Amino acid sequence: MSIVQVTSDNIAREHICCAMSDKKVQRGVSLKKEWLACRFQEGLVFKKLDAKGKVFIEYLPAENAWVPIDAPNYMFINCFWVSGSYKGQGYGAQLLQECIRDSEGKAGIVAVSSHKKRPYLSEKSYYVKHGFEVCDTAPPYFELLVKRFDPNAPLQRKCQTAGRCRR
Repeated sequence: MSIVQVTSDNIAREHICCAMSDKKVQRGVSLKKEWLACRFQEGLVFKKLDAKGKVFIEYLPAENAWVPIDAPNYMFINCFWVSGSYKGQGYGAQLLQECIRDSEGKAGIVAVSSHKKRPYLSEKSYYVKHGFEVCDTAPPYFELLVKRFDPNAPLQRKCQTAGRCRR
């Protein structure tokens, strides 16, 4: 299966999955598409498997991320999800590779995760398996992970959740 990039030009006809759907599903998907369309102008990239499953990645320059991190010249993974029968088939690695390729010229990639599985956060173990390391924490749950392309690039250490940060 191929990877599709969802853009302003094709968002109306592309299937996107949304975990934040209501019982009728369509309202949540419609709101997600509206939100994505606004974020594309901020540099958000949404790539997905050309399938009807939950297999996608969202990322954008960290300077434009809407989470409390400070990671200039890094790409930020906002959401990364591979579910159900699609797990273990290499689709996640393929999507992550797309993000790495699109991050050329950046110092690296950052993502927020947790020491244990939490709703709406990608699994830390997957990131670690692919070369990410914890560079900061925001108790009680959050961890900032980084994959540096330049070994001399500074590790980002500003993860502010609920006004607290541990260095």
